Amino acid sequence: AGAASGGVWRSIDKGASWVKVTPANELQLISSIAQDKRAGKTATWYYGTSELLTTTNRRHTTNIRTHNLGNGIYRSTDNGTTWAALPSTQTTGSQQAPVNFQGVWKVVVDHTKSEQDVVYAACMGGIMRSTNGGTDWTLVLGSDTTMCFNSDIVISTNGILYAGLGSAYNGVASPKQGIWRSTNGTDWEKMNNTFLPPLFRRIRLAVAPSADTVAYAFVERPGAWTNPDGTFNSSATLYRYGGNAWSQGALPNGGTYFTLTGYAMAITVHPNDPDHIFYAGTDAYQSKNGGNGFQWIAGYVEEIQGWNAHPDFHELLFDPHDPTKLFAATDGGIHSCANPDELPYPQWAEYHSGLETSQIYDVKIDRKIAGNKFIACGLQDNGSYITDDPSTNWGMASGGDGMTAEVIDGVNFFTTSSQGANIYFFGYDGVNVNYYGTGHPPASSERFTFFTRYLVDPKLGNTMYLPEANDLWRMDQLQQISASGAVHNNWEL
Repeated sequence: AGAASGGVWRSIDKGASWVKVTPANELQLISSIAQDKRAGKTATWYYGTSELLTTTNRRHTTNIRTHNLGNGIYRSTDNGTTWAALPSTQTTGSQQAPVNFQGVWKVVVDHTKSEQDVVYAACMGGIMRSTNGGTDWTLVLGSDTTMCFNSDIVISTNGILYAGLGSAYNGVASPKQGIWRSTNGTDWEKMNNTFLPPLFRRIRLAVAPSADTVAYAFVERPGAWTNPDGTFNSSATLYRYGGNAWSQGALPNGGTYFTLTGYAMAITVHPNDPDHIFYAGTDAYQSKNGGNGFQWIAGYVEEIQGWNAHPDFHELLFDPHDPTKLFAATDGGIHSCANPDELPYPQWAEYHSGLETSQIYDVKIDRKIAGNKFIACGLQDNGSYITDDPSTNWGMASGGDGMTAEVIDGVNFFTTSSQGANIYFFGYDGVNVNYYGTGHPPASSERFTFFTRYLVDPKLGNTMYLPEANDLWRMDQLQQISASGAVHNNWEL
């Protein structure tokens, strides 16, 4: 399992426990993992690096989306126990690898070639191909000038390749954008692309394991190219290829907001039925008729019910030994579903024991009382957590995207927050946590950035400062807040 900023984790007991296998001094941005599934080669694995549509750098910008560049591809020949960088993909010192490898979206191994170790990497700029296990690479589809921002590649059971290349990130069409097909990996035929929008940012592809002439394309495009990082105004479309023609499918809410500007996108096809597909963005759905209708199976809608997978999906895949078991990789970790048709909703199992992949936006301690182990922190898409003993389990203090936290030095008082500057006030006496209330200044929530950093005066610990667009708010007598709930009225511009 690969985490966006937490490295690669390995399990030898079907996810019951995990051990991190990425060295601490190596890049931790994992974008894709692929196994060589040929007989006698299954101990060889690859992973790519980067997270080109991320969230964590919102601490430094008002943009909705930020970008973390990677540094190439790594390989393991001992079933993922140890990993080594492929030098041809690394930029270190005087070694300059192609810029494509700073943004690896996906790695695919050709399971049909016995005489060569053929590996593909869908990168910024296009599709890279190696015939010797990653020692050397060639750009076989794409452009080094007007580079596509995103690309994707899938391989069918019989070795047919489908590739998708998006537009340049500045809203200019890239020379090879569109969907392509190849039988040998070097010669590519552009498929009928008249259905695609003239510009699109991200594309995810899937090919039916039981029918290699049936494929699906999941396409996202920003609402505004002037600053594609600065808005959630994005829409997605689903397409099916079969019978030498493309047809458009259906997405919930017309695809608007569904992918969070291309951040959350996943699609796969049932192993035994080319018309039974599973796709996801914020939530996950299934369709049994090739995408013309859909049924909700996981995500935000019923998250509180306890039988649901975490929202914001990044990968869907089936257990190769059990065609009924669906796995999902989300902002909350790894889940599996044994029966997507279960009523009233499918049951999902978690695989989180020892899998430490949380991304922390902010963390605070008590700096005044020596030996105080109390910690409060905000986690990307996973709420805010507290503990007074980091070696034991942490407790959730508040939900949403966990943002800025504050621990008032020497006082049993702390705050957490979620997106849009919603601030939560708590008391803590060493045993009990007392919730005092929630609030932010009487201003439009639209004027607060997604990640809003507020500060508490470090000397007296009794005044909070909170920015809102071009204004600055102050809350005095912070420590007088109590369970009375008078949080909303204590602000001064």
